[in-house]
Amino acid sequence: RAILLSTLSLLSSVLHVTSLYLRDINC
Repeated sequence: RAILLSTLSLLSSVLHVTSLYLRDINC
């Protein structure tokens, strides 16, 4: 359960950074 939670938080942080990166490219 803890491993799943940490994996989800890691995925969300990666998605956040990726979206910021893509937004930076588009601008």
